Amino acid sequence: MKCRCEINKQVQAELSMTSKRNCIISIIVGLIGLIAYIIISTFKEMFILEVLLWIFAVLFGVGLVLLLTINKAIKKADETKIICECEFDEEFMIVDAIKNNEQISSSKVYYKDIIKIKETTNYIFLYPNRQMAYPIKKDTISSSELSILKVIISSAIAKKRG
Repeated sequence: MKCRCEINKQVQAELSMTSKRNCIISIIVGLIGLIAYIIISTFKEMFILEVLLWIFAVLFGVGLVLLLTINKAIKKADETKIICECEFDEEFMIVDAIKNNEQISSSKVYYKDIIKIKETTNYIFLYPNRQMAYPIKKDTISSSELSILKVIISSAIAKKRG
């Protein structure tokens, strides 16, 4: 079984959906805390308020910077023009990265080495480590092949953990 997936804005957006949500939560909590600090500090002056100011300011700032960075990465994903081609075997998969119709890298990934599977609306992401994911576009393989693939990889992960 083989599938191809272009690395584009849609892939990057679905892959970073959880991170974006966490950034937005950080911004909101930081903003609420800063507003609360302004209101409370007009009535009372306490050292703990200064500490809370710094905590909420950091939450707001970090959330904002990370959100801007993620959005920049999503926009930049279309410029890379890389295609991820996966060929599945019984115990491993071969992942080729293709750019300008030329193979730029190839990896042999054993299912037992996959640490996480993340499923979104249009993709399944296979994580061989915490920083990297291989996308599989669901509509490029049949539903029966997709089910078989999920069972094979999930059982390999379960064996490793168990």
